[in-house]
Amino acid sequence: MYSPTDHYWDNGADVFSSARQARVPYSDPAYTAWLAAGNTATRDPGNADLRDLLSPYGVGLSPAETAKLATINAFVQRPDLVVRLLARLLRRLRANGTITAGQLADLLATDAQSDPSA
Repeated sequence: MYSPTDHYWDNGADVFSSARQARVPYSDPAYTAWLAAGNTATRDPGNADLRDLLSPYGVGLSPAETAKLATINAFVQRPDLVVRLLARLLRRLRANGTITAGQLADLLATDAQSDPSA
């Protein structure tokens, strides 16, 4: 069964292990055991695309990015906080005309920290 946190991507020279978040050789014992269990590596789409594919699962992210992802995932479970964030987001957009992903993550973190039940 496919698991994005325990999978391998083959780039033709070696494989990327999402479990170890590192490239490993084809001879790696964990990789060969994984293959022997009936699994098949997926073609590696390239570093940027692979990062985009795996980042929602926290794979390949820095500790700070992982913390922001956890905040976002917890945040979306709270409709009251989502409504408050949307209001803040609209105010920021009206004032600045744009907002970056980092600014959005900071808004999420600020709201989550201001509400201890988040």
